[in-house]
Amino acid sequence: MADGKDVQFWDVATGARFDRLLGHRGTVLSAEFAHDGHTILSVSTGRTALVWEVKPPQSAARPAEQLWADLAGKPDAAFRAVWDAATQPDCAKVFRSKLPPASGPNEGPLTGDHWRQKRAVLAMELAGTSEAIAVLREWAGSATGAVLTDDATSSLGRIGSAGK
Repeated sequence: MADGKDVQFWDVATGARFDRLLGHRGTVLSAEFAHDGHTILSVSTGRTALVWEVKPPQSAARPAEQLWADLAGKPDAAFRAVWDAATQPDCAKVFRSKLPPASGPNEGPLTGDHWRQKRAVLAMELAGTSEAIAVLREWAGSATGAVLTDDATSSLGRIGSAGK
């Protein structure tokens, strides 16, 4: 989201801003993610277009179990956990064991567990490894109407169209 001269990141689950990008001299008119999810292009009234690397600096290696826990945490910790999980090969195996395929459709509002699921799907999409894609396929083949099923299916669609 753009506001004033900066591009801001907001957590959908909590409504909290957790990061911002500064550098435009004019009011930011638009900001769009690149298809790979790794960069953002923003344009401003200052006649500038800036390309931003979204991925945070690599943090110290943390166990996949800790990253799983952080996916349900505060927005800044969850954002970093998504990216860290995407670079750790054992996360696909751990996430698969922690998050079985959905057994039925979701009813009611999204809960904290649903947001962790959404973040786990994003981490597997960003990883893009054969192991991560296998996990996404397993999740996508689960119950119709489940958030996990829908998110994993969409993720596989983005991975497929990115390669074309």
